[in-house]
This record gives sequence, structure tokens and C-alpha cells, in this order.
Amino acid sequence: MKNSDKCKKGSRLISLLAFFMAAVICFTACSGGGRPVETPEPVTTPEATAAPVPVQGGALRCPMPENLHINNEEYNPMLIYTEEALQLFSLVYEPLINIDETNMLIPALAANWAPDDSFQNAWIINLRKNARWHTGETVNADDIVYSYETLRTLGAESYYGSCLNDIVSIEIIDSNTLRIFMQNSGLMALYSLTFPIIKKDAPIFTGTGAYRAVTVTDDKIVLTGNPDWWDRSPYIRYIEFYARSSNDMALASFNAGQLNFVSTAKLAVGQYSEAGVTVVKDIMTQNMETLLFNSKHQITKNADFRKAIAHALDRSTIITNVYMNRARKSDTPFPPDSWLYDSNAALYDYNTQISESLFDSLGYKKGAGGKLFRGRQHITLKLLTSGTTENVTRIDAAERIAAQLDAVGIGVEIITAEHSYGEDGSEFLNLLKAGDWDIALVGFNLSQSNRLNKYIDSDGTNNFGSFSDREIEELIKNMNEAPDEETLRNASYALQQKFIEKLPFIVLYFRLNSVVYDADIKGITDMREPNIVRNVKQWYMNTEQTTEKPTEG
Repeated sequence: MKNSDKCKKGSRLISLLAFFMAAVICFTACSGGGRPVETPEPVTTPEATAAPVPVQGGALRCPMPENLHINNEEYNPMLIYTEEALQLFSLVYEPLINIDETNMLIPALAANWAPDDSFQNAWIINLRKNARWHTGETVNADDIVYSYETLRTLGAESYYGSCLNDIVSIEIIDSNTLRIFMQNSGLMALYSLTFPIIKKDAPIFTGTGAYRAVTVTDDKIVLTGNPDWWDRSPYIRYIEFYARSSNDMALASFNAGQLNFVSTAKLAVGQYSEAGVTVVKDIMTQNMETLLFNSKHQITKNADFRKAIAHALDRSTIITNVYMNRARKSDTPFPPDSWLYDSNAALYDYNTQISESLFDSLGYKKGAGGKLFRGRQHITLKLLTSGTTENVTRIDAAERIAAQLDAVGIGVEIITAEHSYGEDGSEFLNLLKAGDWDIALVGFNLSQSNRLNKYIDSDGTNNFGSFSDREIEELIKNMNEAPDEETLRNASYALQQKFIEKLPFIVLYFRLNSVVYDADIKGITDMREPNIVRNVKQWYMNTEQTTEKPTEG
């Protein structure tokens, strides 16, 4: 471009800028003169609809354990045998202290609690002053003592019999205050105050909870919201329980539209999910699947050998292919959703290189066919597990564990034995106690307090591998005696770090169960076994729409 052209272009730009500035000055001057500037019309936004507001109404229709009254003619909430029964009774009866979805203690009939500094291992419990029985009377300290004495009479016959292990005695200070003596001073002892409180000489289904009974027969129980509950009355007006002979029948009834809320442990539950019509929600359980080691055997008593086994296991593949993703990994005996779980304790990811390195450091060498030898001896382990109709998935898991260990050169002989839930003298338990095995695939249902003595202490009733370590036992003792939440959490973290280091047994995963329900049941967020209906007051089925006023601007 020539210089003259550049000059002409620059002149045109200057002229345009001058014209623009003059126009701005003129517009500004006119705006300040006699002709007023027009005010814009108010902007009206379209009417907006607020979020639905829950209102009371609707009915939850659930399965009831068949013949709930058998061996429990008075419908005593302390005499239950299934989680379905626990859920039913928990709607009517309340404990002193409840447990939330992270296994943390929360107030129920007890408004608050505190250590009693005047006495060793004692706690002061203050009752809610506005808690009333369904018959209208105020809950008082006598009711708590009566419930405790009833539990003592039932003993091990009660679902809550283990609560008696912590409680020494209960004293009445006044009608609203109790002093409870425990075996030790730790906060964990308060998990023993989760048994239901009942009223002496009251009609059946007389509780203090969110729902009260209106119909009770062998085939059907109907509950309705309690307007006098100390907490806010629930939105869902009725909860109806219909007798079903099995979980299969309950799911069939759901499919037929007869029930609208069913819990299940079945893995193929995804078939009941239909967008906008039905929902399948997975929920955490206390069911921990483990691989135990026999510490009486020289090969499995070595911690590095156990760690090598842990790194050789591809738990994610087992969870996907055996449990249809209805399980969650954990390296410690704490559920991953627990307030005491230390997420930094996760360590034993699937890594065959680390596994083989550990085996090599122990003197094991690969031989012909990739088999692992120590000297001339090929390493072969006996794997014991249970084999029943209800545990076919565990057999499948055992076979996959055997295949994964074979991949790193370890032979596995699987031994299956019969066992049913709650059976004390089964073939499987007898073999487990006899100890003629190297590793054992076993499931445990942990307490919500996460008290671990019976699984790890040298004299623990469920320490089938005979593991013994004073340092870990001392850390468990620290947990049991922690006086407050912060100390308890710190103690649990210390224990988990040491568990990872010593690895008494391998925690594989915690099982997930599921709930299927109609999509028009709203407000279901946190839900957890064993008491999946604890937050029922948040659920709703009916809503009203409110219209917001137009906004002006």
C-alpha cells in the first residue's frame, strides 16, 4: 500500500470518530433539554411455578413377614428375627438413642446425654419432655427401666440381646432423668441404648413413634401418621404391610402393582427399574465379605504373604461379574459410608507386579507353567467357603478368587460346606472352627457400633483364623474407651492404619442391598440398612403447586 493511500484511510477514520463523538454530545445535550427521555416499560417475567411442596397423603404398601405373630403373639418389638420386622416396628417404637445413615449416634427419646463425672462409667440421659405414647401419656424414666428389665428377661432370645453386654444397671434420678452404668466409659457403649422402649400393660403396637397402628391382623397391618409425635408428623399418611411368604412373592406383588415399596438382597433387581415409573436404589449394609487367613499355618501367618495375596485379587472384577456392582470395596473392617471410615486407609489395589515382588522377597520363585514354588514345593492353599442356595454368589466369588491366585502361580483347592444364616452348628462353621484350611471366604454382619473385638482379639469368638497382635488389641481398646466423637474417630483412624499394616484378614467388600419403589414416592435420599425407613418423615407422595407473583424490573 502506498503512503498516500495510508494517509487517506487515516483521514477517513479521524472523520468518522469526530462524527461519532459529535453525535454523542448532541444526544446528551438533547436528553437534558425540554423533551423528556422516555422511561422504558416495566419488564414482566412469565409466571414461574415454584418447586412442588410436599403435603400429607398417600400410602406406602410394603411386604410383611409371613405370620409375624408366630412366637410373638403380643407383637413385642424386641422379639424380631428379620430386618423387615425391624423396619415395621421402628415406625411405631423408638429407642433412647438412634443411629443415622453414617452409623453415628443421634437423639431419639433421649434429648441429650453426657458422662456423669460423679461416677465411673456412668452416663446421664435426659428424656424429651414432649415425647408421648400413642395413648397420650408422657414418656417417663419408669418406662425406660421397664423396657430394660424386659430385655434382661428375654436375654439372648431378643434381637437386641447384645445390648445387655454393655449395660450394668439403670437408675432413675427423676421422671425425666436417668443414670446408666456401663461396662466402660467409652462413647461406643451408648450403641447399647438402641433397643425399643415399650410401655407396661399397654395394648399391642403402643409406641411413641412417627406412626400408630389402626389395623393389626395376621395378614395386614396398617399404620397412620402420628399427629402427636414429638417430631414433625410425616407426609405419607398410611403405611400398609401385607403378608408375603417370601421376598420373591413380594417382588412379584410389586411387579403386579399390589406393593409399591420392597427391599431385597437379590442381585438381578435392575429388571424392576423403569424410567419415570419405578426406581431401584442400592443401599449400604453391614455385611462384610472377608478372606480369612489361618495364622496357625506357617505360610499364611506371614503379613507380607497376606499382602501379596491382597494385591493379587481383582475385587472390582468380582464385584462387577459376581455381585452385579452391588458391593463396595473397603480395605478395612469399616463400611465405606461410616463416619469412622478412613478413606486414606485404602491401599491394596489389584497389582500383580507388587504381588509377585512380595512373593519374590519371601523366597518364592516361578517354576514350570508359571507355578509358584518355595524350594521344590508348589504353593497350594485350601480355600474354605459356604455353599447354600442363599450363598451361591459366594461360591462363584470363591472360584474367581481361586482363578486370580492361580494367575500369580498359587494353586487353590476349594472346599464348600453347607451353612444357613443363623445356623450355629452347620458343617461350614464346624470346619471353620476345626481349622483345616489356609484361607476362608466368610461373611460377617458387623454391629453398627463397629466394635471389632470378636473378629480380631486373640480370644474373639469370630477370630477363626487365630490372629493375635497386642498392638491391634490395644488400639481396639482405645476405640472402645474413647469418651467423645473426636477421640473415637481418631482412635478408629489409628486402628485402620495399623490394620492395613498388619492385615489380620482381607476385607474384600461390603454388600449392597436394594429397594424398589414407585417413582411417585419422593424425598427418598439417605437410606441404609438395617433400618431403611428411619427417614420416612422426609418422604412424600402428594404435592401442591404454588404460583409465584410476576417480578417487575
